[in-house]
Amino acid sequence: MSSLAPRYRKSHTFPGNAASDEAHVVHIFLDYNCPFSTKLFLNYQDTVIPEVQTKFPNKFEFVFVNVVQPWHPNSQLAHEASLAVANLAPEKFWAYSRALFEAQESFFDTATLNETRNETYKRLADIGTQVGVDADAIYQRVLIAPVAQGAKQSNAGNSVTPEIKYFTRLTRGLGIHVTPTVSIDGNVNAKIESSTPNGDFYKILQSYL
Repeated sequence: MSSLAPRYRKSHTFPGNAASDEAHVVHIFLDYNCPFSTKLFLNYQDTVIPEVQTKFPNKFEFVFVNVVQPWHPNSQLAHEASLAVANLAPEKFWAYSRALFEAQESFFDTATLNETRNETYKRLADIGTQVGVDADAIYQRVLIAPVAQGAKQSNAGNSVTPEIKYFTRLTRGLGIHVTPTVSIDGNVNAKIESSTPNGDFYKILQSYL
């Protein structure tokens, strides 16, 4: 079973997985601003996971884990938007994640150089329309509201800040430093990278059976 909190089970577990207590859990630790995460995610979603479900039915489940990488300033903003989607429409989380990965370059440093934080949030929220999630609902969960003139400034973040803290504590506690990282049954497998041939990955999984 996934080590994530139960509230993320519907959103972060790959749709259609036959999750059981006996299934081996493959956690994929990903960052939306990491090109290598994009490569692995798209390959896994399109090819690897469907093939694993065919080769080893009901034996493995795949779980997405959000990893904010601080050297990518927009990483946190993208993760916040994805967690807003996880709350609003958990069944859309993987589809929205794909849309974020496909739009990755439009959130690189130079692409957002002249945007305010809320302007970047707005564009991230607008991507939700591609997968059937209301953009304004996403935006309302991530925007930073200004304080009234003369009022004390706030550093509380937004409605998904507690979830960013949750995933940051989780990944730090697990010693996850780079993305993508893949673990099986709680143990990081250093042989698995974005460039690992699919055939080699299937052999690694088979060794757990």
